[in-house]
Amino acid sequence: MREVLTLTHAWQQALDGESLARLHAQALELDVRNGAARAQAVKASVLQELTDLACVAVGSLLTPSGADNPPDSLVGELSRSVQNHLHQTVDRTLATLDAERTNPASHPLAAWENWLALREAVDDFEQRLGQDALKTLWYSRIRDRIWSWAYREWTERSEQSGWTMSIVFDWIADQADVLGDLPAAALNRENARVARIAA
Repeated sequence: MREVLTLTHAWQQALDGESLARLHAQALELDVRNGAARAQAVKASVLQELTDLACVAVGSLLTPSGADNPPDSLVGELSRSVQNHLHQTVDRTLATLDAERTNPASHPLAAWENWLALREAVDDFEQRLGQDALKTLWYSRIRDRIWSWAYREWTERSEQSGWTMSIVFDWIADQADVLGDLPAAALNRENARVARIAA
């Protein structure tokens, strides 16, 4: 991620307001239509490529804010773009779990695979954006939906999915512990214990 941020800073100098204005002026000299839009399209293309790189890079995207990284800088735009991508990935995996309510006959293995995809998305989210961002996501979108999904899976198919849901309950409890959500941690430790016994 450090390399991606270094590359972003290098592009910042080539895509700041003054540089884009020069590019627009050159487009006017060459009688290119929509020069300003084309100059912005170059920036958008670079930002998309940097976002793609940042989404597969190892490390945190968190950078100190200040004079070097104002919100309207390319680094600031990259940060927002990656955050948006990570939120969308988590939302897609949550939607897959929600869809299982309308298809309760799906195989337990499919439920487990969907859970693994969600866990990977959440881990990726935390790695890139940090624990504070994860805490906000936890309370706003993750905790209750995963908890209710796991409980439903367990109660409806306890013999088939009791052991796997005990792992999910343990994960919920571990996350809750780290994020200071003690009631959820205690309840899901108990859920995990009972699910293991039932399995």
